[in-house]
Amino acid sequence: YATTRLAAETQRQFLHLQLLNESREAIVTAVRAEEDRLGSLSSSFSVLEYLSEVSPPVRTSTVEKARAFLSSPASTAWIFALEEHAVLYPELRPCRIQMVKRQRHLHEEVHRLSLVLMAPGQIDRHVIGAATELANHAGEQAALMHDLLVHVQERAFSTVSGHPAEKRDPP
Repeated sequence: YATTRLAAETQRQFLHLQLLNESREAIVTAVRAEEDRLGSLSSSFSVLEYLSEVSPPVRTSTVEKARAFLSSPASTAWIFALEEHAVLYPELRPCRIQMVKRQRHLHEEVHRLSLVLMAPGQIDRHVIGAATELANHAGEQAALMHDLLVHVQERAFSTVSGHPAEKRDPP
């Protein structure tokens, strides 16, 4: 009887570690894809600050990148990955909710600014300032995503290794 209980407990622990690792992989993959998307968006809008004149081809390219950002299925993949694995990472719920709100706000900013860039006429400094601010918001969201990724990695690896991860205080 004791041997059977020990074998069952060992199998349960192995299954837990396997699930933890598989969830880590899914979350990391989705979060890295979102980090890449945010980095690309940030670059697309921050470059406007350094141009003496925003030409029609640059405007078109920026709007196309904004549309791709808004319509990409990757924009929600990280949210679904966190929701699907919430039972293994319950501490991430408040963070996920806050980051979803930030993401929604960022999407609204991108949509608004892309409409302004599509409109005919000269681009003034106010629009360039808004583009720079949007680029900064995208960069901040990418940094938060990376911190989330580090937490998931550390949490999974500390559970597997038995060594506690250091307490993290995000920047």
